[in-house]
Amino acid sequence: MATATETVTLPYIQAPETSASLDWADLVALDLSKFDRPGGKHELAAELSTAIEKIGFFYVVNHGLSREDIDTQFALASSVLGHSDAEKTPYRAALEAGDYNGWKPAGTRELIPGVRDNFEIYNIPKFIPEHAGRSHPEVVKEHWATIERFSRHVHDHIVKKLLVIFALALGLEDEDWFVNKHRYEKSSGDHLRYMKYYARSEEENRKLDGVWLKGHSDMGSLTLLFRQPVAALQVLTNEGTWKWVRPQTDALTVNIADALQFLTNGYLKSSIHRVVAPPRDQAHINRLGVIYMVRIEDDTELVPIRESPVLQRRGLADGAVLGADGKPVKAGEWVRERIIKNLGSTSSAAGDNAVNDLEVIKGVKMNESIPKQNPTVETFSNIISSLKFSSPTPATNMSGMPFTAGSEAYGGWPHRRSIIEFSSDFKDALRADIHEAESSERCDEAAQTPSSPPSSFKSSFLDWFFTSDPLKPRK
Repeated sequence: MATATETVTLPYIQAPETSASLDWADLVALDLSKFDRPGGKHELAAELSTAIEKIGFFYVVNHGLSREDIDTQFALASSVLGHSDAEKTPYRAALEAGDYNGWKPAGTRELIPGVRDNFEIYNIPKFIPEHAGRSHPEVVKEHWATIERFSRHVHDHIVKKLLVIFALALGLEDEDWFVNKHRYEKSSGDHLRYMKYYARSEEENRKLDGVWLKGHSDMGSLTLLFRQPVAALQVLTNEGTWKWVRPQTDALTVNIADALQFLTNGYLKSSIHRVVAPPRDQAHINRLGVIYMVRIEDDTELVPIRESPVLQRRGLADGAVLGADGKPVKAGEWVRERIIKNLGSTSSAAGDNAVNDLEVIKGVKMNESIPKQNPTVETFSNIISSLKFSSPTPATNMSGMPFTAGSEAYGGWPHRRSIIEFSSDFKDALRADIHEAESSERCDEAAQTPSSPPSSFKSSFLDWFFTSDPLKPRK
C-alpha cells in the first residue's frame, strides 16, 4: 500500500517505456560485481577501453543500489520540483556567481527568440562542512539522512570503483590516481541532481526542430544518470550521427565529461549529447531525472597525466588547457566559467539559431553537419566558415576564430583536434581539396592575419586538423 510522508509518495511509479522503434546506441555494460574478484578490475578496465574507443557512454550494472533506493530519490525529486516557483525561489542557486547548488528555474535561457528552456533543477552538494549552512526545502531536510546515505553510496561504492577502472585503463601504476583527486571531503562540484523537463507543445517542438537542449558536453569528470524511461537523450557517435540512449532496467547510464578529456588530452572523450523531444507516445509526459554529477577537486590543474603509458604511446602526455593568463586552467575555474556562460541566451535571431544543433562545447562551436559530410568537401573555406573558436577574452581573429593570450604556442588553436573528431575519409577528401581551395578567392578572404599569427593560415589549420598530438606546442 502506498505510504505518504509529507508530500513524498511511495512507491514511485515510473512512466512506461516507449513502444517506438528508435535507433538505439550500442553501449558496453560494466558489471561492478567483478570489481573485487581476482583480475576483475583489469577485466573491467579492458572492457572500458573498448567502450571509450566506440563512444563516451556506457552502462553500469550491479552497482549496489536497490530499485527502492532509486525510486525513493525519484519520489523526492518529484516532491521538491513539484512545489510552486514561489516556494522554491528562496533556494535559487547563485548561477550568476557560478554556483549551481540549489534551484535553477525553468526558462533561464532563450533557445530561440520567444522560446526558452523547459527544464528545472535542484542540486544538492556534498555532505561536508563547506555546505553545512545552506538552506533547503522542508522535504529535503526531513529526508536528509536518506539523501546523504544515497549520495555517499554513489560516491564511495560506484564512483570510486569507476575511477580505479579508469586509472587501470590508462596503465597507471597508482590505481587510486583519480580517486585521490576526487576525495569526498575536499572542495569540488559533486552534487546529486533532481531534474525535470516539462513537456512541450507541438508548436514549440516544431520551432525547435525537436531539439530541447543542443549538443553539449558535461563540465565535470563523470555523469551518472539513474534509469529514466522517457526517451529523449541522444549521443553523438564517432561517425557523426545521433543515436538514442536506451534506459536499461537496474542500470546506470554513465558518460565521460570535460575534466577527464583534458587530463587525458582527448584520449577519454567528453561525450557530446543532447536532449530531444520524446517519441509521440511519451510526448505528454514530464521527464523527471535523478543524476549524480562527479567533479574533480577544484584546485586540480587540467594538464595531461604524464605518467600514463597509454597517453605516452599516443603522444598525448604533454600540453595543457591554458587560461587567458597563459597558465593551466584549474577544474573549479572551468566549472564556474561554464556555469556563468550557460546562464545566458544561446542565440540571437540571426546568430546561433541559423543552425539548430549548434552549441558552445568547451570553447568550440560545433556544427552537427560537419562530421556528417562524407566523403567530399566543396572547398577548404567551407570548413573554415563552419568552425568558430571562442574564449572568455577574444583578441584579433582569423575567420572568426579568436586568439587568446598564450594560445600562440599552440598555433593559435586552443584545444584543437581533441575537441571534434572527423572521420578518416572526411580528412582524406579534405586533403585532396587543400591545393585547389588554397588558391581560391574564398580561402584568401578567410585567411585574415591575426596580430601574432603562426607561420601561415594553412599550416596552422593543418597542424590542428591532421596532427596526432592535438596539444603539442609548435616548435
